[in-house]
Amino acid sequence: MYALANLYDNSQEGGYVVHHSMRAINDFGQTATQTGTRNPLAAVFPILFPYGVGGIEADRNVKLSLRDHAQWALQYYDRRFATHHSFPFVLFALVQKRKAMYSA
Repeated sequence: MYALANLYDNSQEGGYVVHHSMRAINDFGQTATQTGTRNPLAAVFPILFPYGVGGIEADRNVKLSLRDHAQWALQYYDRRFATHHSFPFVLFALVQKRKAMYSA
């Protein structure tokens, strides 16, 4: 979306788009209300979350930190989360980004 905005930028500012918002930038490019799902991570990995519920950072009664839920998922008994070809890398990137944002 921002790349297309830069395509028609005729200003002398340079090649970037200023995004004024108090929210963090969404990693998936759309908000949950736009996609119709409450948890985008569950929608990205339908093999791991076949019913679209229970994803990382989903709404639940007991609040879990991202790190604790990631640790639980990677130690799950059938190893489906740990042996998935991309889930551990996406999860590690989210944990790393969150940690960097909290320390900034």
